[in-house]
Amino acid sequence: MPLLKNLLMVTVCFGCCGCTILNHLDEISTLGDYSRDKDDQHKLVNGINARYDALVAAMKSGDIKKYPDQKAVRQAFGESILIKRIDDHGQPQEQWLYRHALPIKAQDKVYLYFNAQGKLLRYEQEKIQW
Repeated sequence: MPLLKNLLMVTVCFGCCGCTILNHLDEISTLGDYSRDKDDQHKLVNGINARYDALVAAMKSGDIKKYPDQKAVRQAFGESILIKRIDDHGQPQEQWLYRHALPIKAQDKVYLYFNAQGKLLRYEQEKIQW
C-alpha cells in the first residue's frame, strides 16, 4: 500500500508541474530565446573588446602606421562606436571613437582622426573619468 500511495503522490506532483509548464510554455520559450541571445551578445562584446585591445597594442608598439587609412583601420579593428565630423583649423576631419563595448567597464578610449581623403592623421588615448 505505501508503494501505491507514493506512486500516486509522484504522479500527482508531475501532473501539476506538467500543467504549470504547459500554461507557461510561451514564457519558457521566450526565456530560452533570451538565453541564446545572451550568448550571441557575449560573443559580440568579447569581439569588440579584443579588437579594441588590439588597437591599443598597435598604438603602443607603433604598428598603427600599418593602417594608414579608414579602410585598413576598419578591417583590422572593426567599426568605431561613434564617428564625428569635426573642423580642425579650417580642415574637415572625421573623429572615430573606440572603447570597450560596455561603458561601465571602459577605463579609456581612443580617438582616431582622418582627413577628408580618409587618411589617418593622428590618434590619442584618453582615460575615462567616471
